[in-house]
Amino acid sequence: MRRDSGSAGTMNAIDAKERAVDTVVFCQHGLSDPLVATLILDYVRRSIAAGDIRSCLFFTEEPPDATIPSGIREDLQLSGIQWSPLYYDVRGAQWVQKVRNVLRMLNRTRKYVRGKRICRLIGFLSFGGTYALLAQWLGFGRAMVICFEPHSRYMIELGAWGKGSLKARVVGWLERRQMRDLDALVVPTSAVKELVRSERSMGRVVQQAITIDVNTNLFDPQARERLRLELGFGDSIVLAYVGKFGGIYHSIDDYLRFLNALFAANTRVRAYIITGQVEKELIMDHPIRMLNQDRITVRGPVGSNALHAHLSAADIGAVAIPPTPSQAYRTPVKTAHYWAAGLPILIPHGVSDDHAIATAEGVGIVVKDLVPEEAMFVASYLEKMMDEDRDGLRRRCMDTAFRYRDSGLMVERIRALLPCA
Repeated sequence: MRRDSGSAGTMNAIDAKERAVDTVVFCQHGLSDPLVATLILDYVRRSIAAGDIRSCLFFTEEPPDATIPSGIREDLQLSGIQWSPLYYDVRGAQWVQKVRNVLRMLNRTRKYVRGKRICRLIGFLSFGGTYALLAQWLGFGRAMVICFEPHSRYMIELGAWGKGSLKARVVGWLERRQMRDLDALVVPTSAVKELVRSERSMGRVVQQAITIDVNTNLFDPQARERLRLELGFGDSIVLAYVGKFGGIYHSIDDYLRFLNALFAANTRVRAYIITGQVEKELIMDHPIRMLNQDRITVRGPVGSNALHAHLSAADIGAVAIPPTPSQAYRTPVKTAHYWAAGLPILIPHGVSDDHAIATAEGVGIVVKDLVPEEAMFVASYLEKMMDEDRDGLRRRCMDTAFRYRDSGLMVERIRALLPCA
Protein backbone atom coordinates (compact mmCIF):
# COMPACT_ATOMS: atom_id res chain seq x y z
CA MET A 1 0.00 0.00 0.00
CA ARG A 2 3.00 2.27 0.43
CA ARG A 3 3.23 4.90 -2.28
CA ASP A 4 5.70 7.43 -3.63
CA SER A 5 4.44 10.80 -2.42
CA GLY A 6 5.92 12.47 -5.48
CA SER A 7 7.12 15.48 -3.50
CA ALA A 8 10.88 15.22 -4.06
CA GLY A 9 10.81 16.70 -7.55
CA THR A 10 12.92 15.74 -10.54
CA MET A 11 14.25 19.06 -11.87
CA ASN A 12 17.96 19.30 -12.34
CA ALA A 13 20.19 21.23 -9.94
CA ILE A 14 20.31 24.38 -12.08
CA ASP A 15 16.51 24.60 -12.34
CA ALA A 16 16.19 23.98 -8.60
CA LYS A 17 18.68 26.72 -7.78
CA GLU A 18 16.84 29.21 -9.97
CA ARG A 19 13.43 28.57 -8.43
CA ALA A 20 14.47 28.07 -4.78
CA VAL A 21 13.64 30.81 -2.29
CA ASP A 22 14.77 31.58 1.24
CA THR A 23 11.98 31.41 3.80
CA VAL A 24 11.04 32.40 7.32
CA VAL A 25 8.53 30.13 9.05
CA PHE A 26 6.53 31.34 12.06
CA CYS A 27 4.98 28.83 14.50
CA GLN A 28 3.23 29.55 17.76
CA HIS A 29 3.77 25.97 18.98
CA GLY A 30 6.94 24.34 20.30
CA LEU A 31 9.27 22.23 18.17
CA SER A 32 8.20 18.97 19.85
CA ASP A 33 4.49 19.69 19.43
CA PRO A 34 2.98 17.17 16.97
CA LEU A 35 1.58 20.05 14.91
CA VAL A 36 5.17 21.20 14.30
CA ALA A 37 7.29 18.06 14.43
CA THR A 38 5.16 15.97 12.08
CA LEU A 39 3.46 18.69 10.01
CA ILE A 40 5.00 22.08 9.19
CA LEU A 41 8.57 20.95 9.91
CA ASP A 42 8.00 17.96 7.62
CA TYR A 43 6.64 20.25 4.89
CA VAL A 44 9.73 22.46 5.12
CA ARG A 45 12.15 19.52 5.06
CA ARG A 46 10.40 18.09 2.00
CA SER A 47 10.39 21.47 0.26
CA ILE A 48 14.13 21.85 0.86
CA ALA A 49 14.75 18.33 -0.47
CA ALA A 50 12.65 19.15 -3.54
CA GLY A 51 14.69 22.30 -4.22
CA ASP A 52 11.77 24.69 -3.59
CA ILE A 53 13.27 26.21 -0.43
CA ARG A 54 16.97 27.12 -0.27
CA SER A 55 17.26 27.89 3.44
CA CYS A 56 14.85 28.54 6.28
CA LEU A 57 14.73 30.57 9.49
CA PHE A 58 12.29 28.56 11.62
CA PHE A 59 10.64 30.16 14.66
CA THR A 60 8.88 28.26 17.45
CA GLU A 61 7.58 29.36 20.85
CA GLU A 62 8.74 26.99 23.56
CA PRO A 63 6.94 26.47 26.89
CA PRO A 64 8.94 26.12 30.13
CA ASP A 65 8.72 22.31 30.18
CA ALA A 66 9.62 21.85 26.52
CA THR A 67 11.52 18.66 25.73
CA ILE A 68 14.22 19.43 23.17
CA PRO A 69 15.71 16.38 21.43
CA SER A 70 19.46 16.12 21.76
CA GLY A 71 21.32 17.40 18.72
CA ILE A 72 18.18 18.70 17.01
CA ARG A 73 19.62 22.15 16.34
CA GLU A 74 22.64 20.67 14.53
CA ASP A 75 20.42 18.23 12.64
CA LEU A 76 18.18 21.04 11.44
CA GLN A 77 21.18 23.16 10.49
CA LEU A 78 22.51 20.38 8.28
CA SER A 79 19.21 20.22 6.43
CA GLY A 80 19.19 23.98 5.81
CA ILE A 81 16.96 25.04 8.72
CA GLN A 82 18.11 27.67 11.22
CA TRP A 83 15.98 27.03 14.30
CA SER A 84 15.18 30.10 16.39
CA PRO A 85 13.26 29.19 19.57
CA LEU A 86 11.50 31.84 21.63
CA TYR A 87 10.71 31.05 25.25
CA TYR A 88 7.92 32.07 27.58
CA ASP A 89 6.79 31.36 31.12
CA VAL A 90 3.11 30.47 31.61
CA ARG A 91 3.25 31.97 35.10
CA GLY A 92 4.13 35.44 33.87
CA ALA A 93 2.17 38.20 32.16
CA GLN A 94 1.22 36.64 28.84
CA TRP A 95 0.71 39.84 26.83
CA VAL A 96 4.06 41.26 27.94
CA GLN A 97 5.85 38.05 26.98
CA LYS A 98 3.97 37.87 23.68
CA VAL A 99 4.96 41.41 22.70
CA ARG A 100 8.57 40.75 23.71
CA ASN A 101 8.71 37.57 21.61
CA VAL A 102 7.12 39.26 18.61
CA LEU A 103 9.72 42.03 18.73
CA ARG A 104 12.54 39.48 18.93
CA MET A 105 11.01 37.52 16.09
CA LEU A 106 10.74 40.55 13.85
CA ASN A 107 14.28 41.70 14.67
CA ARG A 108 15.76 38.30 13.82
CA THR A 109 13.68 38.19 10.63
CA ARG A 110 14.98 41.61 9.59
CA LYS A 111 18.57 40.42 9.98
CA TYR A 112 17.88 37.16 8.12
CA VAL A 113 16.23 38.70 5.04
CA ARG A 114 18.80 41.48 4.66
CA GLY A 115 20.60 41.11 1.34
CA LYS A 116 18.48 38.19 0.11
CA ARG A 117 16.99 38.56 -3.37
CA ILE A 118 13.81 36.60 -2.66
CA CYS A 119 12.41 35.74 0.75
CA ARG A 120 9.04 34.22 1.51
CA LEU A 121 7.39 34.59 4.92
CA ILE A 122 5.27 31.60 5.96
CA GLY A 123 2.90 31.46 8.92
CA PHE A 124 1.61 28.13 10.19
CA LEU A 125 -2.02 28.30 11.36
CA SER A 126 -3.71 31.64 11.99
CA PHE A 127 -1.45 32.72 14.88
CA GLY A 128 1.66 32.06 12.81
CA GLY A 129 -0.10 33.86 9.98
CA THR A 130 -0.35 36.95 12.18
CA TYR A 131 3.43 36.97 12.69
CA ALA A 132 3.96 36.60 8.93
CA LEU A 133 1.49 39.42 8.31
CA LEU A 134 3.38 41.77 10.65
CA ALA A 135 6.65 40.91 8.90
CA GLN A 136 5.04 41.59 5.52
CA TRP A 137 3.76 44.98 6.73
CA LEU A 138 7.34 45.84 7.72
CA GLY A 139 8.53 45.05 4.19
CA PHE A 140 10.53 41.91 5.02
CA GLY A 141 8.98 39.90 2.17
CA ARG A 142 5.72 38.57 0.83
CA ALA A 143 3.78 36.44 3.24
CA MET A 144 1.54 33.40 3.11
CA VAL A 145 -0.22 31.24 5.68
CA ILE A 146 -0.53 27.47 5.68
CA CYS A 147 -3.69 25.99 7.14
CA PHE A 148 -5.51 29.22 7.88
CA GLU A 149 -8.53 28.76 10.15
CA PRO A 150 -10.55 31.54 11.85
CA HIS A 151 -9.62 30.34 15.34
CA SER A 152 -11.39 33.22 17.09
CA ARG A 153 -14.75 32.00 15.79
CA TYR A 154 -14.28 28.59 17.44
CA MET A 155 -13.38 30.15 20.75
CA ILE A 156 -16.33 32.55 20.77
CA GLU A 157 -18.87 29.94 19.64
CA LEU A 158 -17.84 27.44 22.29
CA GLY A 159 -17.79 30.04 25.06
CA ALA A 160 -14.02 30.05 25.66
CA TRP A 161 -13.80 33.75 24.73
CA GLY A 162 -16.42 36.44 25.21
CA LYS A 163 -17.62 37.90 21.91
CA GLY A 164 -16.78 41.43 23.02
CA SER A 165 -13.56 40.54 24.85
CA LEU A 166 -10.32 42.28 23.91
CA LYS A 167 -8.74 38.98 22.89
CA ALA A 168 -11.64 38.08 20.58
CA ARG A 169 -11.69 41.52 18.95
CA VAL A 170 -7.92 41.73 18.43
CA VAL A 171 -7.50 38.16 17.13
CA GLY A 172 -10.60 38.47 14.93
CA TRP A 173 -9.30 41.70 13.38
CA LEU A 174 -5.88 40.18 12.70
CA GLU A 175 -7.52 37.14 11.06
CA ARG A 176 -9.52 39.43 8.78
CA ARG A 177 -6.35 41.31 7.86
CA GLN A 178 -4.66 38.01 6.98
CA MET A 179 -7.55 37.11 4.68
CA ARG A 180 -7.38 40.52 2.98
CA ASP A 181 -3.66 41.33 2.90
CA LEU A 182 -1.60 38.14 2.69
CA ASP A 183 -0.06 37.26 -0.63
CA ALA A 184 -1.31 33.65 -0.46
CA LEU A 185 -3.42 31.43 1.78
CA VAL A 186 -3.59 27.64 1.97
CA VAL A 187 -7.02 26.92 3.45
CA PRO A 188 -8.24 23.53 4.72
CA THR A 189 -11.90 23.44 3.67
CA SER A 190 -14.34 24.78 1.11
CA ALA A 191 -16.02 26.82 3.87
CA VAL A 192 -12.76 28.66 4.65
CA LYS A 193 -12.23 29.27 0.94
CA GLU A 194 -15.66 30.90 0.68
CA LEU A 195 -14.99 32.95 3.83
CA VAL A 196 -11.68 34.27 2.46
CA ARG A 197 -13.30 35.20 -0.84
CA SER A 198 -16.08 37.02 1.01
CA GLU A 199 -13.38 39.18 2.63
CA ARG A 200 -12.25 40.24 -0.87
CA SER A 201 -8.81 38.73 -0.48
CA MET A 202 -6.01 40.26 -2.53
CA GLY A 203 -3.94 37.06 -2.50
CA ARG A 204 -3.98 33.65 -4.09
CA VAL A 205 -6.13 31.09 -2.30
CA VAL A 206 -5.72 27.33 -2.63
CA GLN A 207 -7.49 24.59 -0.73
CA GLN A 208 -5.66 21.74 0.98
CA ALA A 209 -6.60 20.06 4.24
CA ILE A 210 -3.78 19.62 6.71
CA THR A 211 -1.68 16.61 5.74
CA ILE A 212 0.52 13.91 7.25
CA ASP A 213 3.12 11.50 5.93
CA VAL A 214 0.63 8.77 5.07
CA ASN A 215 3.31 6.22 4.19
CA THR A 216 4.64 6.21 7.76
CA ASN A 217 1.16 6.02 9.30
CA LEU A 218 -0.38 3.10 7.41
CA PHE A 219 -2.29 0.19 8.92
CA ASP A 220 0.03 -2.31 10.61
CA PRO A 221 -1.45 -5.85 10.71
CA GLN A 222 1.26 -7.19 13.05
CA ALA A 223 0.72 -4.35 15.52
CA ARG A 224 -3.02 -4.97 15.37
CA GLU A 225 -2.64 -8.60 16.34
CA ARG A 226 -0.11 -7.85 19.08
CA LEU A 227 -1.95 -4.93 20.68
CA ARG A 228 -5.41 -6.48 20.54
CA LEU A 229 -4.00 -9.44 22.43
CA GLU A 230 -2.11 -7.20 24.87
CA LEU A 231 -5.14 -4.97 25.51
CA GLY A 232 -7.64 -7.82 25.66
CA PHE A 233 -9.83 -6.56 22.84
CA GLY A 234 -10.65 -10.03 21.53
CA ASP A 235 -13.41 -9.84 18.90
CA SER A 236 -14.77 -6.51 20.22
CA ILE A 237 -15.60 -3.60 17.94
CA VAL A 238 -13.09 -0.99 19.09
CA LEU A 239 -13.87 2.73 18.78
CA ALA A 240 -10.67 4.79 19.08
CA TYR A 241 -10.37 8.43 20.03
CA VAL A 242 -7.08 10.34 19.90
CA GLY A 243 -6.75 13.87 21.21
CA LYS A 244 -7.89 16.47 23.66
CA PHE A 245 -11.13 17.10 25.52
CA GLY A 246 -12.83 20.38 26.36
CA GLY A 247 -12.47 23.80 24.75
CA ILE A 248 -13.09 23.33 21.04
CA TYR A 249 -13.61 19.57 21.57
CA HIS A 250 -16.31 17.64 23.39
CA SER A 251 -15.81 17.46 27.14
CA ILE A 252 -14.88 14.24 28.92
CA ASP A 253 -18.39 14.12 30.40
CA ASP A 254 -20.05 14.47 27.00
CA TYR A 255 -17.91 11.83 25.34
CA LEU A 256 -18.28 9.30 28.15
CA ARG A 257 -22.07 9.77 28.18
CA PHE A 258 -22.10 8.97 24.47
CA LEU A 259 -19.95 5.89 25.07
CA ASN A 260 -22.21 4.72 27.89
CA ALA A 261 -25.23 4.84 25.57
CA LEU A 262 -23.28 3.11 22.81
CA PHE A 263 -22.25 0.30 25.16
CA ALA A 264 -25.91 -0.23 26.06
CA ALA A 265 -26.88 -0.33 22.38
CA ASN A 266 -24.16 -2.81 21.36
CA THR A 267 -22.47 -5.15 23.82
CA ARG A 268 -19.55 -5.80 21.43
CA VAL A 269 -18.30 -2.19 21.48
CA ARG A 270 -15.22 -1.14 23.43
CA ALA A 271 -13.52 2.25 23.60
CA TYR A 272 -9.82 3.00 23.28
CA ILE A 273 -8.88 6.55 24.30
CA ILE A 274 -5.41 8.04 23.75
CA THR A 275 -5.11 11.46 25.36
CA GLY A 276 -2.98 13.67 27.61
CA GLN A 277 -1.85 12.50 31.02
CA VAL A 278 -4.12 14.91 32.91
CA GLU A 279 -7.15 13.89 30.84
CA LYS A 280 -6.26 10.24 31.34
CA GLU A 281 -6.36 10.61 35.11
CA LEU A 282 -9.71 12.42 34.96
CA ILE A 283 -11.20 9.67 32.80
CA MET A 284 -9.84 6.88 35.00
CA ASP A 285 -11.66 8.39 38.00
CA HIS A 286 -14.88 9.22 36.15
CA PRO A 287 -18.04 7.40 37.34
CA ILE A 288 -18.94 6.22 33.83
CA ARG A 289 -15.50 4.74 33.34
CA MET A 290 -15.70 3.08 36.77
CA LEU A 291 -18.96 1.43 35.68
CA ASN A 292 -17.38 0.28 32.41
CA GLN A 293 -13.84 -0.60 33.46
CA ASP A 294 -13.69 -3.60 31.13
CA ARG A 295 -14.93 -1.58 28.15
CA ILE A 296 -12.94 1.67 28.32
CA THR A 297 -9.17 1.46 27.84
CA VAL A 298 -7.29 4.72 28.42
CA ARG A 299 -3.69 5.46 27.51
CA GLY A 300 -1.62 8.59 27.95
CA PRO A 301 0.24 10.32 25.12
CA VAL A 302 1.64 8.10 22.37
CA GLY A 303 4.63 9.18 20.27
CA SER A 304 3.89 10.12 16.68
CA ASN A 305 5.99 7.22 15.38
CA ALA A 306 3.88 4.70 17.35
CA LEU A 307 0.40 6.17 16.87
CA HIS A 308 -0.42 4.20 13.72
CA ALA A 309 0.30 0.94 15.55
CA HIS A 310 -2.21 1.76 18.28
CA LEU A 311 -4.81 2.90 15.78
CA SER A 312 -4.33 -0.33 13.84
CA ALA A 313 -5.70 -2.16 16.88
CA ALA A 314 -9.04 -0.33 16.54
CA ASP A 315 -11.91 -0.65 14.06
CA ILE A 316 -13.20 2.94 13.76
CA GLY A 317 -12.01 6.39 14.86
CA ALA A 318 -14.07 9.13 16.51
CA VAL A 319 -13.87 12.85 15.77
CA ALA A 320 -15.25 14.35 19.01
CA ILE A 321 -15.84 17.91 17.84
CA PRO A 322 -19.16 19.68 18.53
CA PRO A 323 -20.83 20.53 15.19
CA THR A 324 -21.23 24.26 15.79
CA PRO A 325 -21.38 26.42 12.63
CA SER A 326 -17.71 27.43 12.68
CA GLN A 327 -16.56 23.79 12.72
CA ALA A 328 -17.00 23.79 8.94
CA TYR A 329 -13.67 25.63 8.97
CA ARG A 330 -11.83 22.92 10.93
CA THR A 331 -9.31 20.43 9.59
CA PRO A 332 -8.87 17.69 12.22
CA VAL A 333 -5.48 16.04 11.76
CA LYS A 334 -6.81 12.95 13.56
CA THR A 335 -9.01 12.20 10.53
CA ALA A 336 -5.89 11.78 8.40
CA HIS A 337 -4.35 9.44 10.99
CA TYR A 338 -7.52 7.35 11.22
CA TRP A 339 -7.82 6.90 7.46
CA ALA A 340 -4.11 6.18 7.04
CA ALA A 341 -4.40 3.43 9.67
CA GLY A 342 -7.32 1.92 7.77
CA LEU A 343 -10.06 3.20 10.08
CA PRO A 344 -13.37 4.66 8.93
CA ILE A 345 -14.39 7.70 10.94
CA LEU A 346 -17.33 8.59 13.18
CA ILE A 347 -17.90 12.32 12.66
CA PRO A 348 -20.65 14.89 13.27
CA HIS A 349 -22.26 16.47 10.23
CA GLY A 350 -20.75 19.83 9.32
CA VAL A 351 -17.27 19.27 10.76
CA SER A 352 -14.64 20.16 8.15
CA ASP A 353 -15.15 18.69 4.66
CA ASP A 354 -14.41 15.31 6.23
CA HIS A 355 -18.07 14.51 6.87
CA ALA A 356 -18.79 14.87 3.15
CA ILE A 357 -15.71 12.85 2.16
CA ALA A 358 -16.68 10.08 4.60
CA THR A 359 -20.04 9.72 2.87
CA ALA A 360 -18.81 10.12 -0.71
CA GLU A 361 -15.92 7.65 -0.33
CA GLY A 362 -17.67 5.20 1.99
CA VAL A 363 -15.07 5.68 4.72
CA GLY A 364 -17.10 6.67 7.73
CA ILE A 365 -20.42 7.33 9.39
CA VAL A 366 -21.89 10.81 9.79
CA VAL A 367 -24.11 11.63 12.78
CA LYS A 368 -25.82 14.76 14.07
CA ASP A 369 -23.43 14.76 17.03
CA LEU A 370 -21.69 12.38 19.40
CA VAL A 371 -24.64 12.30 21.81
CA PRO A 372 -26.55 9.42 23.46
CA GLU A 373 -29.50 9.90 21.09
CA GLU A 374 -27.29 8.77 18.18
CA ALA A 375 -26.08 5.60 19.90
CA MET A 376 -28.58 3.16 18.31
CA PHE A 377 -27.81 4.48 14.83
CA VAL A 378 -24.06 4.16 15.40
CA ALA A 379 -24.44 0.68 16.89
CA SER A 380 -26.35 -0.49 13.82
CA TYR A 381 -23.66 0.91 11.49
CA LEU A 382 -20.90 -0.81 13.44
CA GLU A 383 -22.57 -4.20 13.08
CA LYS A 384 -22.96 -3.70 9.33
CA MET A 385 -19.33 -2.55 9.11
CA MET A 386 -18.11 -5.72 10.78
CA ASP A 387 -19.97 -7.79 8.18
CA GLU A 388 -18.27 -5.94 5.30
CA ASP A 389 -15.09 -6.91 3.48
CA ARG A 390 -12.82 -5.55 6.20
CA ASP A 391 -9.67 -5.63 4.07
CA GLY A 392 -11.52 -3.76 1.33
CA LEU A 393 -12.70 -1.12 3.80
CA ARG A 394 -9.16 -0.63 5.13
CA ARG A 395 -7.78 -0.23 1.62
CA ARG A 396 -10.50 2.31 0.83
CA CYS A 397 -9.62 4.31 3.95
CA MET A 398 -5.90 4.28 3.13
CA ASP A 399 -6.62 5.28 -0.48
CA THR A 400 -8.67 8.19 0.84
CA ALA A 401 -5.79 9.28 3.08
CA PHE A 402 -3.43 9.32 0.09
CA ARG A 403 -5.88 11.22 -2.13
CA TYR A 404 -6.82 13.91 0.36
CA ARG A 405 -4.34 14.07 3.25
CA ASP A 406 -0.80 13.08 2.21
CA SER A 407 2.00 15.58 2.77
CA GLY A 408 3.11 15.29 -0.85
CA LEU A 409 -0.06 17.20 -1.72
CA MET A 410 0.80 20.02 0.66
CA VAL A 411 4.33 20.30 -0.68
CA GLU A 412 2.91 20.67 -4.20
CA ARG A 413 0.64 23.49 -3.00
CA ILE A 414 3.57 25.23 -1.32
CA ARG A 415 5.67 24.84 -4.46
CA ALA A 416 3.02 26.61 -6.51
CA LEU A 417 2.82 29.52 -4.05
CA LEU A 418 6.48 30.09 -3.15
CA PRO A 419 7.68 32.06 -6.22
CA CYS A 420 7.65 35.79 -5.55
CA ALA A 421 7.38 37.25 -9.04
